[in-house]
Amino acid sequence: MPLYRDIKLSFEKDPLSGDIPVVDDEAAVIQSVRSLVLTALYERPFQPSVGSTATQLLFEPLTEVTKMVLARTIHDTVTQYEPRATMKFVDVYTTEGPAGERLGDHSVAVDVGFFVFNRPQLVTSTIVLKRLR
Repeated sequence: MPLYRDIKLSFEKDPLSGDIPVVDDEAAVIQSVRSLVLTALYERPFQPSVGSTATQLLFEPLTEVTKMVLARTIHDTVTQYEPRATMKFVDVYTTEGPAGERLGDHSVAVDVGFFVFNRPQLVTSTIVLKRLR
């Protein structure tokens, strides 16, 4: 029996049951972390402080200081709003992603590592942030 369960944010229909599918355990926490990082402040009604300034930092000059601020912002956001995750590291990649893939001119890959509460293994997730304007 899964410890954590959330609905899948793609809202695609499950072909067998016709219901909205769910994600369990580590996948649920990964989805939540990704959602927190990609949510801007004041984007959620009645919860204006939930989210991060990660996407706003993409419009700053990409220096080592900006990379450190981006990593710290993501670390603090996940630590504050996702109690199921214990943050271990946040790595920021600007030209090549963690697997060596080439990133676009206005993209940053963020590798997030954390432990899920009551789970012994380290979970990593790569989030690609793209500047849209």
